[in-house]
Amino acid sequence: MSGKTYKKTNLIGESPDSIEAAVETALKRSAQKVRGQEWCEIKDIRANVNESGGVDLWQVELQVAFVVES
Repeated sequence: MSGKTYKKTNLIGESPDSIEAAVETALKRSAQKVRGQEWCEIKDIRANVNESGGVDLWQVELQVAFVVES
């Protein structure tokens, strides 16, 4: 049988540094618990705005696709 089957799950990563760091936070933490991550889709990006008008925290919602093993 050729081809792969995937299961997708939602994750939300946070970082005070950047959007990319928030994505990496979610993916690295997930990789510690589940194997087979192959790709992800960014679904939403949010930022917590502080009183000075800066960003205190980035949040990125993503769907991660895992290979379903046979």
